[in-house]
Amino acid sequence: MSLENYQKLKFRYKAYFVFICWGGIVVGLYPALQYVQWLESLFPISERNGWFDFLYLTGFFTCVGVGWLVITWIICKFKGWQWNQAIDYFIKYKNYPEHWFKD
Repeated sequence: MSLENYQKLKFRYKAYFVFICWGGIVVGLYPALQYVQWLESLFPISERNGWFDFLYLTGFFTCVGVGWLVITWIICKFKGWQWNQAIDYFIKYKNYPEHWFKD
């Protein structure tokens, strides 16, 4: 979505995008912290190198991504949208209904 189209959205629909972003981070934090604790138990401090950082960041961003999908799914269920509609709206950023935009 371009910045121009985002600015044309009504506040309510802009809030969906912000909620999905921050909600995904919040939902993904607990599994990410559990993953990090497990990862740190495998590698002593002296053996940590670039692979540790790679595994750490990959796990963290995977957890946040899954959290983002969970929040999107919850919004779909409450709004009564089909999953493919949510994919179009929040992942592909296309096919928005006209009533989402300001007059």
